Amino acid sequence: MLNREDTLANWKDLAGNLEFTNDEIFGHFARQSSPAESVLTEWMISRKGELGELIRSFEENEMYACLDELKVAIEGELNLSKLSE
Repeated sequence: MLNREDTLANWKDLAGNLEFTNDEIFGHFARQSSPAESVLTEWMISRKGELGELIRSFEENEMYACLDELKVAIEGELNLSKLSE
């Protein structure tokens, strides 16, 4: 979702809000085929990112389409967990 054309420009702001350095943003991540996905993967795995922090960052960057997608994904996970009970 973050790599859609309408949200692609915001990935650098998102990375900054998630406390990545300019060297990481304009160096490593900028060279990736999917920079936003790379930012989120690194943030989730290496930095043990929390959902609330991601939501705040989406809100600060006015990434409402991403918030909508996140809501759909969470609701989907909740529905799947109910089915497996």
